[in-house]
Amino acid sequence: MRFYKELYQFYTSIDLHARAMYVCVMNNSGSVVYHKNMGSSGMFPMAYIYPKKMRATRDLLRRREYFVRHQAELYTHIENTNSQYNFDSSLETRRMKSASSRR
Repeated sequence: MRFYKELYQFYTSIDLHARAMYVCVMNNSGSVVYHKNMGSSGMFPMAYIYPKKMRATRDLLRRREYFVRHQAELYTHIENTNSQYNFDSSLETRRMKSASSRR
């Protein structure tokens, strides 16, 4: 681990909470130069509410992301197991066929 060995002119601290994000900047003598609650200032949106038409699409994308990530984990597990037992067979990358090629 590397530690600071020099003194700097300013130090920054960020505190994240459920509904707020506080940013504090101090100078090297320890006095506060800048302190603000960024969460309540409207700079960062708290949440985005999807329109009703897009909610089904959002849910499908979330589900697809889960399956893609799970597939990658399984392929990685198989590759690691093959390398542990010195097997030469590696998995070929497979791509999903597009809807036009399935017909």
